[in-house]
Amino acid sequence: MGQHYSEPRPGTKLQVIGAGLPRTGTASISRALAILLDGPVYHGGTQAFLGPEVEIKTWIQVLNQWRPEGISISRSNLDLIRERVDGFVAITDSPGSTLVRELMAIYPDAKVICTVRDVEAWERSMAAVSTKSTQWFLRFVLFPLPSLRYFVDYINALRQQWFLKFGETEPVTSSSYNQHITWLKENVPKDRLVFVDVRDGWEPLCKALDLPVPKDVPFPRINDSLAIDSFAKKHVNRGLCKTPASQGPNDPPACGDSYAACKFDQFPCDEHFSPKVTDTHHCYCILANKKAMDAYCQERGFKSGSNPWKYYYAVECHGAVSDQVCNKDCHDQGRGNGRIDKAHPNGACACDKPNPPYDTCKRS
Repeated sequence: MGQHYSEPRPGTKLQVIGAGLPRTGTASISRALAILLDGPVYHGGTQAFLGPEVEIKTWIQVLNQWRPEGISISRSNLDLIRERVDGFVAITDSPGSTLVRELMAIYPDAKVICTVRDVEAWERSMAAVSTKSTQWFLRFVLFPLPSLRYFVDYINALRQQWFLKFGETEPVTSSSYNQHITWLKENVPKDRLVFVDVRDGWEPLCKALDLPVPKDVPFPRINDSLAIDSFAKKHVNRGLCKTPASQGPNDPPACGDSYAACKFDQFPCDEHFSPKVTDTHHCYCILANKKAMDAYCQERGFKSGSNPWKYYYAVECHGAVSDQVCNKDCHDQGRGNGRIDKAHPNGACACDKPNPPYDTCKRS
């Protein structure tokens, strides 16, 4: 998967619907499409996990509302998908690869490009990732991390849709892959559907898009398995380091026994933040001083900031300089439009929607 969140570019037309299932070279094709089409690509996993929480929350809602063939597409789902995908030249990976029907309805002129792989190798690869993504401790470990705290709910929503679509979850078998390919051949117009193998390089992809092969630019070769393993290790470690200091003897292991062990090689705190080790050997990020807090908030359009928490990396910004700053802040949180709350003594933001507590028991 990719390592960086991509910002949409207003006015950009979606040209490619990536129909390749996970572990078929979606990271490589994403980078290749970004080069060929000269624009941002919506790689589903990267956007959901590294973007603002509205990204992953929206996909959970879309997947939970999804209905199989024979039932009309939810208008609400089309609107939600459009909100996330508009402004990108292409969408790849899950959940887009199993929402091709919806994406074709929204973007009737887009090509449908499906990355393929040896089906037995794909089955083995999917078995490995399925085992890792359903570990019982992930909800606890990832809870301190924005967006990733919803990882388990997101995976559960994907599994539910996968079962409705293919009739299986774990273990995922070649049946799902073959059903997917068959569905594409039966439902996507032939002039819009292209199958490519990333091992073949630029030529098949460029031919499908009627574009010249880039000169002196090697085709991206990104190992999906290694990229996902690296991503998982990095963010599980981040989650362990951000858990409260008051850990019991049976809780996850501490991430370091000194300030040096907490430093950026093991725990990369964001800019303006510094790593700190507690008496119980747990790392967390703090804003080093009031000046750093203010700088952090001022970069985001606020006048000052403070840290209201004892053990968590968090900062509360005050004194938004404009309603536009509040509007962006509320949108990033998935809380609708926003404006300055003039009744608040610190000039906090008022959002249209409340920030609901995270409930690990209740399910929609």
